[in-house]
Amino acid sequence: AWLTASAVGAVAFLAAGAVDRPDDALFEAVAGFTTTALTTITGLEDLPAGVLLWRALTQWLGGLAAIAVIVAVLPSIGAGGLQTAESAEGSGSSHLLGPRVIGVLRRIAALYVAFTVVVVVAYRLAGMGPFDAVVHGLTTVSTGGFSTHDESLAHFGSAAVEWVALVAMLVAGANVALVWRAVRRRSLWVLRSAELGAYLAIAAGAWLAVALWTGQDGGVTHESVRHAGFSVVSVLSTTGYTVADWAAWAVPAQLLLVLLLGVGAMAGSTGGGFTVLRLLALVGYIRRELVRQLHPSSVRVVRIGRAVADDAQLDRMVGYQVLYLVVVALAAVVVAATGEDLVTAASAAISGLATAGPGLGDVAPGLGATGIGPGARGVLMVVMLAGRLEIYPLVVTVAAATGMARRRVPLGPRARLARRR
Repeated sequence: AWLTASAVGAVAFLAAGAVDRPDDALFEAVAGFTTTALTTITGLEDLPAGVLLWRALTQWLGGLAAIAVIVAVLPSIGAGGLQTAESAEGSGSSHLLGPRVIGVLRRIAALYVAFTVVVVVAYRLAGMGPFDAVVHGLTTVSTGGFSTHDESLAHFGSAAVEWVALVAMLVAGANVALVWRAVRRRSLWVLRSAELGAYLAIAAGAWLAVALWTGQDGGVTHESVRHAGFSVVSVLSTTGYTVADWAAWAVPAQLLLVLLLGVGAMAGSTGGGFTVLRLLALVGYIRRELVRQLHPSSVRVVRIGRAVADDAQLDRMVGYQVLYLVVVALAAVVVAATGEDLVTAASAAISGLATAGPGLGDVAPGLGATGIGPGARGVLMVVMLAGRLEIYPLVVTVAAATGMARRRVPLGPRARLARRR
């Protein structure tokens, strides 16, 4: 379904004359439906309004479909979903989750539409024009990052717009079940969520560190603090908006932002990345194994908040971590083999799998995918799809196709005898 949607989106871009090459059109469509802020189009201000709206709609639909994958697809292949994440984290998703998937999706769609309307209105109040507010509302809620201007939100030069975007991106990267509970109950009970606490703590800590690093030259100002916080939240939520070229900041700030790309948003959100929930589980798992090395006879459990994660959940999360690192490493090697430098290849692989977009080198903020070659873009299309589909569905599909191919290959006498046995 995702490949079909991308193909349809590519045909639309070609028919509208937004791009000339079929591979560029397909890349634009894949980036859209995977909610990745990488584009091959320059001169966005000169594009027709219909094309800009279509780009935003691909990301908005992709964000909604990503939640559907978490709710409906991942549990069916034993990879966990919103139910698994919420039961492990103990954030109380009973007000969102139900016995029927269609009912869950209706609640999510209603929340998604309502949040979009709120963000569009907030952008209008902050000074955006009607069309810009609609487009950026669609791409903010979906953590997509497509804009109507080449300079992204830096084009507006408005502190109000940046603060609205910062808060909206932070909410968009949160667990949809927590957002639903906060809206439904109008309660601060959700602040007891361990994953939400870690998510906010990571954002706040990184914000402070980046603000201090970027303020070393010109001093700490309101603008430098705002740009630091905006960049941190944009990266952590995997939205990909830019107001400053953070690839030109101090090296420690660059490395921290790349690490945040890998971590990503909360589980059960439209954001990508490894997710904060898996990070908490991995930290607990590492701590337990270290204690076991010192005290082999001790019995330790891994807690995420107040809940105890069972071994099956831990096995899935650790396995996903290994798979995540393997995909990043392979993608970086293949991108480098196409002629890109090491910094570009590594950061593009991390950012692409996290469905964020900007990175370092030739994919620095503001450059999009225009600085890399067609071969590297082809690799990133696969990486973006893998990241948006949480890797497992793509792996299952490849494994199933490989199994079908093996069954169709003629077998020799010994192989046929072994199969009968």
